[in-house]
Amino acid sequence: MPEHLICPRCGASNPLGSASCANCGWAPDPLGQPPAQQPPAQQPPTYGQQQPYGQPQYGQPQYGQQPYAPGRPRYGPAGPYGAAEAGEPNRPNRKLLLILGAVALGLVLVVVLAVVVIPTALRRINAGPAAPATNLAPAPTAQPTAQPTAHGSEQPSSAPASSPPSVKPSAPPDYRKLGPQVSSGILKIVASGCPDAGSRVGSAFLINTNTAVASLSSLAGATVIALTDGDRTVRATVSAVDRAHGIIVLRLHSPLSGHVFTVDTPTLETGDPVGTYGVTVKGHRPTLTETKITETDAETRIAGLTVTGLAATRESVDAGLSGAPTLSADGHANGMVLLDPSNTVMIIPGRAIAAAVRKHGGSLPANGCSRPLGPSATMINGSAGQRVHAMLQRYFSGINSGDYPSAFSQLSRRLQAGGFQGYRDGWATSYDFNIVVHRATATSAHVTFDSIFEKGKGPKGSGTCARWDIDYQFVIEGGSPAIDRANPHSGPIWRKC
Repeated sequence: MPEHLICPRCGASNPLGSASCANCGWAPDPLGQPPAQQPPAQQPPTYGQQQPYGQPQYGQPQYGQQPYAPGRPRYGPAGPYGAAEAGEPNRPNRKLLLILGAVALGLVLVVVLAVVVIPTALRRINAGPAAPATNLAPAPTAQPTAQPTAHGSEQPSSAPASSPPSVKPSAPPDYRKLGPQVSSGILKIVASGCPDAGSRVGSAFLINTNTAVASLSSLAGATVIALTDGDRTVRATVSAVDRAHGIIVLRLHSPLSGHVFTVDTPTLETGDPVGTYGVTVKGHRPTLTETKITETDAETRIAGLTVTGLAATRESVDAGLSGAPTLSADGHANGMVLLDPSNTVMIIPGRAIAAAVRKHGGSLPANGCSRPLGPSATMINGSAGQRVHAMLQRYFSGINSGDYPSAFSQLSRRLQAGGFQGYRDGWATSYDFNIVVHRATATSAHVTFDSIFEKGKGPKGSGTCARWDIDYQFVIEGGSPAIDRANPHSGPIWRKC
């Protein structure tokens, strides 16, 4: 440790702790100013070497002393708790600058919205929706757009003047995959009415659980209508009719829980594929038919009415497909089948269906014939011996076709003793369907079926539709079975649809 202080002015040695030089009186300036005359600059020692003993290290204060000019501010290191030492210059507050910048940007956005975006949106709303583009391709006489070349001259552009029309898929939808999705919402129509009007059979599809849509080619002249999914049968009445497009809207008296269709409204064009699921006259479940549109803006005649705005095909089909939905690729209904008098498929477009379901009122044509009948076909399902099946076929076909003498002849002599007139009056206007033989022997059969009839012609309180559950007892007369008794199988013999 050095024992003396060397005066920087005269070089005299002074004891430690001296306030001034004893030889020349020099003392350090309290404001940190250097002396008037500085001694000649000394070369710093080689790195790692010491000054001569008793001399302070180069650039360092004497041990235990503050450096001269103690009041000079010290830059760089932070003070306690991160604050700058006294005398440190103020720095800009970056957080404050960021906040001010964000506020300024927000004000700019508000001005842009008020001046540009909102007025533009209001002008578009007031102007209404843009008209659809009916022809997006450039006109044949349109001149190509000129664009400047690299040298400033102009040459025709290869880009079209407007967007090209949308391209339809080249392959038709896979309609077979749609069957499981949509079949539960496709119902079979059975109706009675004037035989010279509609077919009184066909298909319909649900647009909600209480409403279905059907075709005029099925229901023209109908007086009583029932819908069945094969398991349940419900009564239906007409809630709206669009005669110009051949559409019948039906209200179901009891809801059905099948698939509910969305109705699409595309423009049908020549060459478009057609896929439709409908229930044939002798069928119970929907089956697929595929074809193509061959003509648009077609028309046909149904029950004395001209039906217009149709798409046409060359496909002739079973009468049961009347009223079947035509399907888009996603399973929506984009149209409905209407059959012309030769059972050729015509298509009612979806936009007409969508408009019809919003209507109320209207009536079916050719209503009020004196002898309403059901469809011409009578199907008996289930297993029975040949003789029993043949007898039941004659019995139910006679009732359905109005050939009451044929049906009456299938009764035993005991039952025929009651007289033909009463029998005919009792079964007039009736049509039996969904006939199933559950069990049969030579002398008995358990049979279920549904019936529709004019109001007041069926069992009391049944309205216009009844479901029967009967055990028939047979007797053999003339070598053939004949119906002798009809007893309830279990519970009541009939119940209301």
